[in-house]
Amino acid sequence: MNLRMRLPRSPWDWFPWAIWISLLAVIVINAGMIWAALSTFPGSAGADGFDASNDYNQVLAAEARAKALGWHIALRLRDGARPVLDLTGADGRAVADATVSAEAERPVGPPDHRVLVWREVAPGHFVATAALPRGVWDMRLILRAGGHAVTARRTLIAEERRAP
Repeated sequence: MNLRMRLPRSPWDWFPWAIWISLLAVIVINAGMIWAALSTFPGSAGADGFDASNDYNQVLAAEARAKALGWHIALRLRDGARPVLDLTGADGRAVADATVSAEAERPVGPPDHRVLVWREVAPGHFVATAALPRGVWDMRLILRAGGHAVTARRTLIAEERRAP
């Protein structure tokens, strides 16, 4: 007589295997995400932070001088793609005889850097000579007038160009 009887298998017998398979799936997915992140990273996210922090008092002083001028910088896109800038003083009137220089960079994705050329169409009203391609752009503006200079940063989102 056989005293040893075989007990029916429980579904819990597979539980340790399910844990191991789940952990393996997590490791494979994380490895894929790490590879995707490293293979698509365009480069350095910025200049050396230590050097920038050493000059931070100068940055604060320049910001205080710019704020004391009271200039108002209104940057927008005309027809969804062409940058337009209005520069007014603290009194609300256009700043006369100003010059604008600007650089546009994409904050994410493949690096794209553009230097924009501006023409003054009316006192304090400037239009870029070229439109920006579709996407997000970080603008670094340098405005000069009356012996003063102000640096500003703005973000623009260019859309598809509309037909005239």
